[in-house]
Amino acid sequence: MAALKDKDREVRQGAAESLGKLGQVTPEVIKVLIAALKDKSDWVKKGAAESLGKLGHVNPEVIEALIAALK
Repeated sequence: MAALKDKDREVRQGAAESLGKLGQVTPEVIKVLIAALKDKSDWVKKGAAESLGKLGHVNPEVIEALIAALK
């Protein structure tokens, strides 16, 4: 998850996408994916949004973060 803070956009994107593929739903994973939705790179945001969708963990905080990322 530290890779989500890497200076390289491709590393951050890969990390966000990998979390969705791993399928582990923990509060920490959800928290870092929500934070990744605020990344300066649209590619990282996309990876985080896709991972949140794959994980299927829907709660008001996730929904609000996804809506905010779309604005």
